[in-house]
Amino acid sequence: MRHQGRWLAVLLALLILAPATSRAVGTASVPNNIAAQSGPNLAASLLDQNWASLVNYINAREATIGTLGARPAASTSGRWFIASDVNGGTAYLDNGSSWVQVAPGVTSGLAETRTGLTLSNGGTNPSTTIGIAVGAASSDDTAISSRVLISLASAFTKTTAAWSAGTGNGCLDAGAVAASTWYSVFAIYRSDTAVADVLCSTSATAPVLPASYTNKRRIGSVLTDGSKAINYFTQDSQYFRWATSTITAVTNPGTSASSVTLNVPTGVNVQWFGNVLLKTTATQSSILVSDLAANDEAPIAYNGALAPPGHTVNVFTAGTIGALPAQVRTNTAAQVRFRLSASDGTISVGFVTLGWFDRLGSQ
Repeated sequence: MRHQGRWLAVLLALLILAPATSRAVGTASVPNNIAAQSGPNLAASLLDQNWASLVNYINAREATIGTLGARPAASTSGRWFIASDVNGGTAYLDNGSSWVQVAPGVTSGLAETRTGLTLSNGGTNPSTTIGIAVGAASSDDTAISSRVLISLASAFTKTTAAWSAGTGNGCLDAGAVAASTWYSVFAIYRSDTAVADVLCSTSATAPVLPASYTNKRRIGSVLTDGSKAINYFTQDSQYFRWATSTITAVTNPGTSASSVTLNVPTGVNVQWFGNVLLKTTATQSSILVSDLAANDEAPIAYNGALAPPGHTVNVFTAGTIGALPAQVRTNTAAQVRFRLSASDGTISVGFVTLGWFDRLGSQ
């Protein structure tokens, strides 16, 4: 009776540990069938082997928490890994041969985040080095659930050489640096190692990402000069200001709507700001500067002392210059529309570019 009572206790314990049919069914097994043993005495080693088998099965499938770069190779079906550094925590399931992401990151629900990542051109003018300040931004993935937080924990510098990982190295995604060319600057992210870096591209929307880098976010644009150095500018959040203003002149444009290319980034829409100048020697005229995405409208006839809203400048006395500060959204070719109310062959128009406002990849 004493042996029977011992066997019943062992069997009851195994039944308690065994998965019920109403729960998730695993593949745990024990090496020894206790009921099949013969003799009055049961070897304790058989029970130890069963317990060890169950403990090893459970331990091998416990959820492990760590950085994604520390995740072991996939090998054990049913094993879990929580990447603590990827988007606030992302769950992966080992299927025996590969890791499968089974849940979005905790912070992937953020739609839009950006702080810091301010650009500079190395503190000298001209310079072939781009400075990127400490900061973070959500990636620009279309699906919000796929976005990750790209973070630079320390300041970076990048040169205009071919891209190489790490601060102090090149940033170009393809080719060699060109003169008088706009380059978009991106924060990029490698999900398998949770590493962030910086990339430059002539494309504002589709840079060629280095191998294994999966996410990106445009954080600004820089312009090279005729010697392939970076023109000097300052940035304050979305505000960019040239150190030296530039002027784009158009002579005798007529009265039909025309477009003019301004000294602001290409590939994206930005808010150009500067001064509109209108000079005439004989004829009074007004000018309207507008977004090419808006309807073409005739300049407003206005004879007051001040120009009305709508980026309209009036010249009242022959030989004088009318001037008005303006801010207009450009198209992706850095163009705006302008139109004169009158032209006699002596009129000239100037667009003084002070800087621009950039959404920096926000959607």
